[in-house]
Amino acid sequence: MGETHGATGEGEAGQKGLSSLGIDKLVDILLEEAGSNKALKARLQAALAGTSGPEEIAALIDKRLTALETAKTSINSARAKDLGVEIAGLIRNVQSELAALDPRAASERMFRIMGLRVSIERRLRSDSVRLMKIIAEAETAARDLVLGLPERDQVALVPLIEQERKRDRYHERAGLFEAILVGLSRPASDAWEQLLLKSMSGKEPGLMLPRLLQQLYRARRDADSYIRLEAVKPERYQDPYGTALLLHEAKRHEEALTWARKIIKGPRLIYSDGEFHQVAGNHQLRELRLLEADILDGLKRKDEAREARWKFFLESFDADMLRRHIAKLDDFDEFDEMDRALKLVASSDRIYEALRFYLDWPRLDLAEQHVLRHRSAWDGRRERALEPAAEQLGESSPLAATVLYRALITSVLDRSLMDSYADAAMWTLSLDAFDEKLPPDAPIVSHDDFMEGLETKHARKYGYWRLLSDARLYSEDLSQ
Repeated sequence: MGETHGATGEGEAGQKGLSSLGIDKLVDILLEEAGSNKALKARLQAALAGTSGPEEIAALIDKRLTALETAKTSINSARAKDLGVEIAGLIRNVQSELAALDPRAASERMFRIMGLRVSIERRLRSDSVRLMKIIAEAETAARDLVLGLPERDQVALVPLIEQERKRDRYHERAGLFEAILVGLSRPASDAWEQLLLKSMSGKEPGLMLPRLLQQLYRARRDADSYIRLEAVKPERYQDPYGTALLLHEAKRHEEALTWARKIIKGPRLIYSDGEFHQVAGNHQLRELRLLEADILDGLKRKDEAREARWKFFLESFDADMLRRHIAKLDDFDEFDEMDRALKLVASSDRIYEALRFYLDWPRLDLAEQHVLRHRSAWDGRRERALEPAAEQLGESSPLAATVLYRALITSVLDRSLMDSYADAAMWTLSLDAFDEKLPPDAPIVSHDDFMEGLETKHARKYGYWRLLSDARLYSEDLSQ
């Protein structure tokens, strides 16, 4: 609070000091600075134009946008920097000057700024992260401006928005157009929907056009329109989970169950992070099985729902599925079922799935027993399973964590994975820290004997030993 008051006091003092200079002096300073600062000059011009109304500001902005849109010269790194400053200035002028007087005109100009991406990317000699970030700011500003307009103005801007969407050939801004479509008023989204459907019927719709419409139908909870599009997609583009969830939420459980049980053979394509990715046919299997059981509950087929949850638990040792299964049981049955589940996990030879179950449940005491019971079986190549398990067990069971870290270190050195030597060095630091916490009767060799064995077998792994030495020195410096 003290800093806020201080900043406010300094601001007020600065304002009083500037006021004492007089208007003529301030104007002289601004004009002098504007001579060497293009962004400031453009802002001053826009502010001055604003005194004559929004048309003057719009004309000023249009003139510069037309020049940028028609430019054909290549853009080197120096020009990219200057261009970024100029476009950032245009964005500020539209937001601060034009939007206050004519929000619709401001929205139109912001979409034009947003549209500069295509021509700029063609002219860039090398990537410019800063310039693309500024264009992205224009895209966000365009979205916010258009979603803040009255219904009538939104409807009027729909053709402009659709025109810009068609220019997005590589779907880099798919998420942006989805957000705009879903956020528009109903009259505006209806108008855009008609344009999109016309595009669908006029040519091969591709992948993104149906997806865009489906996002609208999902937001409207229009399951019929959503499914109509889903059903005509090639099977490998279909989304059984999303479709089943929408139908389940609409309480159309029989249809939802059909989609939840749909099996897609071969690889599939899903859209994520702005692009399509190939995944296995059983992608989202866990989510589908959880949903299937919920759908069966919705159909009042309680016994089948319980059987489905138990079956999937047996297949996966999924802790969340067991929680859901037990939650549906009578109070006196849950303890017996829990005992049955723990016995099955303990007797299973699927040791990695069992370990994950113990950690997720969580029963860290059983996880420790499990790690020690299978201490000679852990494969250090299963790093994605063992490293997080070792981290989670480090505080409660240094002994179990030691077993897992040793498996990881040994695997890295045995396979001479030089790219992983830094990880192995950090894991060894953890072993150093755990050494004094190990019980005297620990059923493993001592830390000193383990390290001596590494030195004997892997003496020539100089990269590992150098990184370990550096890590130990750094750790000692931090502790002092």
